[in-house]
Amino acid sequence: MAKDNKYYAEALGGKSKIYSALEIASSSSPDFLRRLNIIIPEERRNVFFDAVDVNTLAEWISTPPISTEVFDMMNELDLLPMPKILTEKRVTIQSALEEISSEHFNINNPLHKELEYSKYVIRGPPIKKIDRVTIRGPSSFEEFKKLQVIDHSVMVYDQMLKKARANALEAIAVYDYIVQNKKDNPVLVIGNARYGTYFVTQPLNDYLKGNGFTVIEGYTSSFDLQTGSNKIAGVPNTLWDWITKNNPDIFVIDGTQMNTDMLRSMMKTRFPSAIIGYTNSFSVYNMAVEGKKLGKNAPKDMKELEEELQVHNPSIKYKFNFWAPEMTEKFMIGSIADKVLEEYLREGHEGERDVHFISSVGRSDNSSDGYFDDPENAANRLILGFGNKGLTYTAVAPDEKSLVKKVQEIMKKTIKKKLTKEQK
Repeated sequence: MAKDNKYYAEALGGKSKIYSALEIASSSSPDFLRRLNIIIPEERRNVFFDAVDVNTLAEWISTPPISTEVFDMMNELDLLPMPKILTEKRVTIQSALEEISSEHFNINNPLHKELEYSKYVIRGPPIKKIDRVTIRGPSSFEEFKKLQVIDHSVMVYDQMLKKARANALEAIAVYDYIVQNKKDNPVLVIGNARYGTYFVTQPLNDYLKGNGFTVIEGYTSSFDLQTGSNKIAGVPNTLWDWITKNNPDIFVIDGTQMNTDMLRSMMKTRFPSAIIGYTNSFSVYNMAVEGKKLGKNAPKDMKELEEELQVHNPSIKYKFNFWAPEMTEKFMIGSIADKVLEEYLREGHEGERDVHFISSVGRSDNSSDGYFDDPENAANRLILGFGNKGLTYTAVAPDEKSLVKKVQEIMKKTIKKKLTKEQK
């Protein structure tokens, strides 16, 4: 390689692309690279050489264009050296820009897409709001071309699809655990709203009920159950009558986000704080079986449960079991851990029946990370797509309900495929 060519390649910053072009150019002169140093603003050089085709660059090096008009136009209009942009006349490009600005963007027009990609790369994504989490934008023109048309339905993007399928595999693991650990007793499955119901029991509903399991929804908020809280599970009082009459084995299911560096770095399985409400309830239940009484300073809702249970006269204690798809020997519920946790759960060390507390979310790189926890926030994530004026952005889903419906549709396909295969 000529010394001058190397010098200008280094100065331009697009070394690898230029070196590749020089290797296939039929002839070369440092004059064209010198001219590019003058024509292309320094702040544009990286994106210019990322976008230019190596064969086009080789052709320029072999036979340098006489006029700099095309480069001047790209600088003036914020354009990249894309195939259609380089071959169309200025008047055609300006007309296409006017069409886009007047809300006539055509997703099937290659020039329109190149113009919008140029704007995206040079100016950045058109997202000005900072109060909602944004997803990663496309890193190449090939990814950019695959962006969806915004039609106000649920926008299914790659990460969402990946996490929904991971959710399905975690739900299947929960299902397998229930089937493997049920005994000859009736089985009660409690999905805690919202995570346990949306992303475990509802997608599995046909399979759970097909096994004769009783499936209900509970609601206990993790926000209400931080360290030291004595709230009980949010389930109908009539459920306690059913439990005392049927003495089922019980599986309580919920999940929580693990998609932060802090949570992922934990060495222990973490159960959502909502599980505390259920352990409180079954601790009161076990005390009722033994004829023990709560202290006079016990919280009102626990005293009310104690009174409710006296009506039904429970006779069989429940042993507490904890399980997750990637269970560790030591674990946490909310922020309660180790010896404090063991003391906290002292009422569940022995029993003739089992109550299984399940956190469905795994901890590995292939887990769901509880990606859809707080689904209203998942629905409000921003995603890039194409509208009437070209590249724009929208919320992933119009509302929580539509997001959950779409995630469940994806999950059910994976669940059906996997379970059908296992049953053959």
